[in-house]
Amino acid sequence: MYRDVKREANQCEIKHIAVSPAYRGKGIGREMIRYVEEHHAFSSIYAETDQEAVLFYKNIGFHITSLGEKYPGVERFGCLLTCNI
Repeated sequence: MYRDVKREANQCEIKHIAVSPAYRGKGIGREMIRYVEEHHAFSSIYAETDQEAVLFYKNIGFHITSLGEKYPGVERFGCLLTCNI
């Protein structure tokens, strides 16, 4: 659970999102997030991720918070984007 944020009924949670390595860096992931944001009336979008994807979410405008070491040797991060509904 994302720390210091009250979860809301109209919050979207991304469980899995991936773009094939050959197509990364072309804006496909960004467009998937924007599509959800523009076509649904969510108050926010939340994702939990590892260090590898933090920059992706940060560049889109997500607020990043460390969740600490949830698994031995693996730091996890909560990523939250407040939507303009």
